[in-house]
Amino acid sequence: MSMSLVFYLYALLGMSVFNCRTGTCTPDSPFDYRLVSFDSFGRALLSLLQVICSTTWMNQVYDYGFKLDNFQSAALFFNTFHVLVSTIMMSLIKGIVIEVFREVED
Repeated sequence: MSMSLVFYLYALLGMSVFNCRTGTCTPDSPFDYRLVSFDSFGRALLSLLQVICSTTWMNQVYDYGFKLDNFQSAALFFNTFHVLVSTIMMSLIKGIVIEVFREVED
């Protein structure tokens, strides 16, 4: 539940900040990674999934930092998302390990 909520909120936030159709951004960047985009909700979710899988997510930071001429906001957006989801995943894994140890102990 919390993971899907984080994905949903960050996809909406990314669409409002990084959408090049409605926002003011430079169309071409030297870091342009055309497979990711925040122009629609589905593509925003796929872009965030690539961040979690650590698949060229730094290219996304540089790309959107260049397009918006503000590297700090792009780095803040992607890094906070990565930290939040990594923390949630570690909590899930920790809970599974603790539950397994309790089952083995009983």
